[in-house]
Amino acid sequence: AAFFYCDKHHVEIEFVAKILAGSAAIYSAYYIGEALHHNIARDKQKASFEMVTSLNRPEFVSVRMFLDGPVSNPGNISAEGLHNSILADRNLYGAVRVVLGFFEDMSIAIQHDYVDEKICYESLKGAVALYYDGLRGYIEQRRIDRDRKSLYSEFVKLALSWGGGKRLSDGRPFS
Repeated sequence: AAFFYCDKHHVEIEFVAKILAGSAAIYSAYYIGEALHHNIARDKQKASFEMVTSLNRPEFVSVRMFLDGPVSNPGNISAEGLHNSILADRNLYGAVRVVLGFFEDMSIAIQHDYVDEKICYESLKGAVALYYDGLRGYIEQRRIDRDRKSLYSEFVKLALSWGGGKRLSDGRPFS
């Protein structure tokens, strides 16, 4: 309306209108970016809690019972003895593979920023330590038997990083 009533100031009014339009576009882009950032963070949190609930699967319970029972002190059994004990029970062997595969996947998900590492750390650091300490001998012997030094390496990286109180994603300490 001011454009039609102020003949002398057409250029200034047009300039102000362009500035306001540009500012509105920038604000809209910023707002959309923030909304996307928030949605991505929420999706990562959701994926993290979905991973956490996996610990309730029967395979985790079976392996936990095994670690709490026959090998409650992993230092008292050789890597080969632990490996043979697990292989002797097909159900336990399958459960151990599921558990180690889960932690491999979690490690990769963290490194690719698919999940929120802090949520996973706060929820699973004890479980990672327990399964790593309890199954370390099995992993070592499996690597020898298969002649694959990298077998379960992602889980080992995760356990060592978190065991040192550092993020797997960037090596910084957890705050």
